Amino acid sequence: MARTISHVGVKVEGFVPFLSALVKGTDENKLVKMSASFTVVATAAENDEFIGVVRVIDGDDKAASVQVDGAVRMGYDSNHAPSVGWNCLQAGGADGTPTYTVATCVKKVTAVAGTVERLVTEVDTTNKMVTFLL
Repeated sequence: MARTISHVGVKVEGFVPFLSALVKGTDENKLVKMSASFTVVATAAENDEFIGVVRVIDGDDKAASVQVDGAVRMGYDSNHAPSVGWNCLQAGGADGTPTYTVATCVKKVTAVAGTVERLVTEVDTTNKMVTFLL
């Protein structure tokens, strides 16, 4: 039987708590960016830099646990598809099929000063999903 490798969830203890106005049950698994001291919001514009992926939102919607380390799997903007290896990634645009929003997909951008490079370990072209290290 062939074995497969997945990096998703390898280092899940990399969660950091932040203040947020994110909504429990709606905003989990979205890309987030800093908006103020100790505060995150979901990425809202294409090309936004992101710090991680929100994983848990408390019941009062005043705090969010954000994965800032380890591997994540997200949709990607097929108009700017990443490749395996080092890529500069930012929030992507809304893409065709499957439909992703800015907060739920990434896109490869040209490296410029200040753009974060991330290691892409898998590109699933069938489902338009990418696994990368934060």
